[in-house]
Amino acid sequence: MSAAGRSADARNDLESGADTGAGESAAGDGGDAGHGGDGDGNRYEADDGEGTVATLLEHPMLGRHRRRTAAAIAFLGVIVVLVVVDTVGAAIARPRTSPPTFTLAFDTIANVVIVVATVAIAIAPPVYAVWNGGPAPALSIALAPVVVASIATGRYVLDLDATVALTVGAAASALAIFANDVRETNAARPWRRLEVDGIDRADESRLLFVTVVSVVSFVGAVRFVLATPAYATEWYAPFAPLWLVPVAVVLAYLNAWLRTAVIRPNPDATEG
Repeated sequence: MSAAGRSADARNDLESGADTGAGESAAGDGGDAGHGGDGDGNRYEADDGEGTVATLLEHPMLGRHRRRTAAAIAFLGVIVVLVVVDTVGAAIARPRTSPPTFTLAFDTIANVVIVVATVAIAIAPPVYAVWNGGPAPALSIALAPVVVASIATGRYVLDLDATVALTVGAAASALAIFANDVRETNAARPWRRLEVDGIDRADESRLLFVTVVSVVSFVGAVRFVLATPAYATEWYAPFAPLWLVPVAVVLAYLNAWLRTAVIRPNPDATEG
């Protein structure tokens, strides 16, 4: 082969290598438009506004799946709207002065609110806790009807509805972290993971949240039982066994956390 041919082949090899290097660099830097890279050629979605909202909806305090979290938020919005409309209607609609159609419409809304509030307080929180594992929405769904009604009417009373909502909310929030960890560990005692892997910031925030909620709710329930007549206590009695859930969950996780953070020595600290 002539010198001119060898020179041409060398130039072609250099150009081919430059094109290959540029392609690998492009893949590492982001691949294609709208995506980013981590330097190893792995692609990920750009951190835009939609990605930030999606990440927030999957926060450990809210739930495992963004669509289920969004559904819970929408349900909370429905509760707020219905309770506000019912409160306004009760203040406006008067049987003697309002048209019958107007009064009938608000009576229908009031019946719907009663059904929705009953479902929201007694059924929806534990269902959401098992379904999506978010302690904050599980508590919020239980408290929403009572809190919104108290704000709308200006009456802040620890009555039977509020006490039941606190009890169910505390149980549901504790059930949420348990159900979420059971899915992650595939074990019936998920708190043992803390003894092996340690406790991270997400575990600490969830445990602190559920502990505070349980203590405050329990104090409120005790105050209600001590200050109300016997018939009100009898109505609350069917919900009292729900306290076994937050007590068991909080004690189990606190015990695992103490064994990890306090009792068990840190191997990094003992080295050297």
